[in-house]
Amino acid sequence: MTKLAYKIFGQGPDLVLLHGWGMHSGIWQPVLDKLTSDFRVMLVDLPGHGESVGLPLQLFEKVVDQILEIAPDCAGWVGWSLGGQFAISAAERFPERVDKLMLVANNPCFQLRDDWPYAMRPEQLEQFANGLEADWEKTIQRFLALQFLGADISKPQLRKLQYEMSALPPDIEALRAGLALLRSLDLHEELIRIQQPVQAILGGLDRLVPIQLKNFYAEAGIETHIFNRAGHAPFVSCSDEFATMLKRFFLNGE
Repeated sequence: MTKLAYKIFGQGPDLVLLHGWGMHSGIWQPVLDKLTSDFRVMLVDLPGHGESVGLPLQLFEKVVDQILEIAPDCAGWVGWSLGGQFAISAAERFPERVDKLMLVANNPCFQLRDDWPYAMRPEQLEQFANGLEADWEKTIQRFLALQFLGADISKPQLRKLQYEMSALPPDIEALRAGLALLRSLDLHEELIRIQQPVQAILGGLDRLVPIQLKNFYAEAGIETHIFNRAGHAPFVSCSDEFATMLKRFFLNGE
């Protein structure tokens, strides 16, 4: 396999969905059937994840190029968490390819810095790094559970999601590389430069992306919606509301 794995569902305007660190495109399943009557949805497995296992997660720009290689000529893009980093870069570098951009529980800079207060402390990401080396499978399971603390999702739903994610485990090297990107990338200036419509979705209970990020989005003129009872994956715990908001943005421009 030399190209990223992907699946296409539905008919309508093209929509590209990019998952986050340690997951695969199956994470979108709770909201997928709510979108396919209105969109031609492309689910992409990032390098080293899902059915793209075996492809190395190489240089950041290389991954963006790999996604663009399979993506429609022009589409709406939805980037969740780490997937949002690739979507930001694609929209900024190739505006003709990304018609609109929705960022879901994404942070243009995930690690706290002197000039960036809206992020996780370095020691939090260090814990993930240490966990990978000690027991990466358990770390991924805990990471998934962390995304839904306090959110409206039942234990059976969470167990089902954990099972589905573990059925296609990622490459350990891809996990290391993805975590390194989360710790090093700072794309807030690239995000500001994007001219296309951008909308941000945040979870009020998110333990990974501070709600204070809304202040940056407001200063940048980016419309932001907060799902108060959602954690890091609002499209799972609030799939109906999420689908409605997504359709409003991509179909109506509101």
